[in-house]
Amino acid sequence: MLGAQAPVPVYQEPRHHLVLEEGTVRVLDVRIPPGDTTLFHVHDAPFLAVRISVSPVNAQKLGAAWGEVGPKDHSHFYPGAIDPDTSYVLGAVTHRVANAGTTLFHLIGITNSGPGAAPDAGPGSDLPGTLESNSRFFQASRLAIPPGGDSPWLSASAPLVIVQPGEGRVKVQRESGSTSRLDGSASWAYLPAGTRYRVSNAGDFSATLVFVAVR
Repeated sequence: MLGAQAPVPVYQEPRHHLVLEEGTVRVLDVRIPPGDTTLFHVHDAPFLAVRISVSPVNAQKLGAAWGEVGPKDHSHFYPGAIDPDTSYVLGAVTHRVANAGTTLFHLIGITNSGPGAAPDAGPGSDLPGTLESNSRFFQASRLAIPPGGDSPWLSASAPLVIVQPGEGRVKVQRESGSTSRLDGSASWAYLPAGTRYRVSNAGDFSATLVFVAVR
């Protein structure tokens, strides 16, 4: 019976592991094994996914029939894709998701529970690399760093989540002296607004990073 399970907030759904909550920012490590189904959960804030591994899934809104979504009919479903959904700010969505494939469905999800940037804030971005997504709630870019390469010193004008969707060994060095190490796919680092930082490739092959500014 559909009404038997009370929906939970997305960050309390067991397969949506809450790994950071800082101000209006939440970071979720979402892992749905093959054949598994999430609980009904509520999306009520803009959400941006950085996909790590993909698998065909079925989704069911509360009170509706199952409907298939997945790589065959969604071109943005591929490893490393930046996939924003800001529609949740217009109305909450309650659904559950089933992994209908044979591989792990895995993404790093970032939510923004704040009001976002002002409508007239403009599209400007101080993110390194190529800007791939831009809205009132998120800006996201992609940067490939060759072996031994590093960026100049940069400044995070908004809270920043740096995600490594694939393999690699990257250092995120803060001007304050602390360092985060990204080692392998799905590793990530969080930088508060105002942080001065640079990124360096400590590995033997090119590494790709996704930078997500939470506006």
